[in-house]
Amino acid sequence: MRGGALSGEKRGPDYLPNPTLFCEANVTTAYSQETMNIPPLGPYIDPQKVVVIGAATGMGASTVKKLLESGRRVAAIDINRVVLDSSAEFSTLGDVTDAVDIKRAVDEAADALGGIEAVVCCVGINGLGTIDETEPEEWNRQFAVNAFGPYASARAALPHLRASGGGAIVVLTSQVGIVAQKGNAAYCAAKAAAIHLVRCMAADLAAENIRVNSVAPGITGPTGMFDSWLSLFPDEESRAAEAQRQIDTNMQKRIVHPDEVAAAAVFAVSNVAPGIIGQTFVVDGGYSLV
Repeated sequence: MRGGALSGEKRGPDYLPNPTLFCEANVTTAYSQETMNIPPLGPYIDPQKVVVIGAATGMGASTVKKLLESGRRVAAIDINRVVLDSSAEFSTLGDVTDAVDIKRAVDEAADALGGIEAVVCCVGINGLGTIDETEPEEWNRQFAVNAFGPYASARAALPHLRASGGGAIVVLTSQVGIVAQKGNAAYCAAKAAAIHLVRCMAADLAAENIRVNSVAPGITGPTGMFDSWLSLFPDEESRAAEAQRQIDTNMQKRIVHPDEVAAAAVFAVSNVAPGIIGQTFVVDGGYSLV
């Protein structure tokens, strides 16, 4: 490399080892929008017709609200009949543990909206127990909702997303799908499965202009998920201790609000960042860092 740019020989600030490589004409040719296959942002779908599954309460209901506030048309699905009172344009009952039933619900939502351009799956159930404390029935129940549910929801939505020319799938998972938590084996394992499912779907569907990402919330409150989680503890003293632990392990010393999770989901749905694929947005106040 004698005499070259890597030889250690000192050169002036204007020195270039081969100036012709850096001329404007060559840069334009080598790194043009056409040769690098970079389309403008405009053609990427900014989904306006969105189905939220698990929309009755908590983060799902907050996601419906945030989507409506952003001007989108929304259909809401849940196994909980509360969803029928949703402010969404269309709502229906659907069970994510039954692939046939959730497909029926998603198809009805597509008919009501005139198509689907995004689906947000907000389903989940809590549980406690080490593997020896968790009966097979409970293990299967956790996976049926927390892992099979996102699979069945995305699979039901895929034909409609393809018919729209692409879109987005967003799955709400959990921070404990990323970090371990003592005494919560089935839930952690099921949410970890959902996160990896998102990565696999993202890899499979990116070429079809379907972006898949997840949002991993911590415990949210003041109602909904927080109350559901605390109800798993046997008495008021243990519930109070767990509530304080959740606050203490949040770096901001608070509980995450469902609207914060919903905001991340709406961002993941939108075409603001079309290059974000297969990622997990963690909204847990820093819980998973400690």
